[in-house]
Amino acid sequence: MQQLTPPPFLMNKAASFFAVFTVCLGLFFYLLYSLGGKLTLFTALADQTGAVLGAAAAGSLLFLLGYEALIRRIAWRHYPGLRFALSCLLLWGLGVASAWLLSILLEEIITTTGLYQPDNLKIFRLTAAIVSLLLSLLFTLIDFSWYAYYRYAAETLARTRAQRRQKELQFDVLRAQLTPHYLFNSLNTASNLISYDSAGAEIYLRKLAHNIQYLMAKPNEVLSSLQQELEVVDSFFHLMQVRFGDRIRLEKTVNQKCLQQKIPAMALQLLVENALKHNVASTSTPVVIRIEAHPEGIAVENNITRPPQDLKSGKVGLRNLQERYQHLSAKNVVVTQNSESFKVQLPYITNSKKEAYV
Repeated sequence: MQQLTPPPFLMNKAASFFAVFTVCLGLFFYLLYSLGGKLTLFTALADQTGAVLGAAAAGSLLFLLGYEALIRRIAWRHYPGLRFALSCLLLWGLGVASAWLLSILLEEIITTTGLYQPDNLKIFRLTAAIVSLLLSLLFTLIDFSWYAYYRYAAETLARTRAQRRQKELQFDVLRAQLTPHYLFNSLNTASNLISYDSAGAEIYLRKLAHNIQYLMAKPNEVLSSLQQELEVVDSFFHLMQVRFGDRIRLEKTVNQKCLQQKIPAMALQLLVENALKHNVASTSTPVVIRIEAHPEGIAVENNITRPPQDLKSGKVGLRNLQERYQHLSAKNVVVTQNSESFKVQLPYITNSKKEAYV
């Protein structure tokens, strides 16, 4: 989950304090000017400089502490209306409170100098309330605009990165399955088959063409229906069965209502191919692959025989599939293994996973 940062001028505490402090002083002197701005009043205030600066500093500090507590507890993403209302109330309340403290200083000066009538303080406080309200609305709108811009930019960047990574993962699957070794073995099998079973060779080549066509098309597609995946597995397994014969078996139990459910493209063939790659098939101990599709998901299970002597595998294909699920769904791939079997359970993907931002 990516954290949303506040506007840049609030990220540096010293700079933010100075900015708010300057605004407080500016507001105060503007309010003095609105009273008539007589030079004698400014001169009289010179003796109260420490008090004025102290009140402005206290207001600035209260604002920063209140705003920091607000952004930590109430996020724009989850409570936009509440965040807007509380932000306005916080800023407006601090502005009014600061102006009220400063008006106490003015009351003493006005009484001493006689420059204004005491009723002018009411105008001072009313003006402070109106100006503080306008400033609080302006700041809150700027804060929300920054949030909206940052979130849009962050989500766009994250979506672009996720799409790029998804393409890379799909390309890795394609590269792993369309290897020169696979093509050589397939064509060599077809060549041998032609000499004694031309009809079988034709079926074999059609299945091979269908398999390659599917693999070449899927890099442009993220998801496939279960029906498409089962069809390509049938084609792929036919190719393998011509080579291995009765030493391998495929058993399928499929709920027909699940055929239009979505899973990552090429997921089933990857699991079937892994089962054949990691186990030695023989007549006495054939490799049996079971595919079960039910409403909760699809499971691919195979018995464990013995690994080939020259097997070099880092389970890249399975990691690839798990990472693709992390990009596409909130659900994970479940892998279970014991001494006799290896099972992978794939959940269906109903809605693409959405990135969350605070």
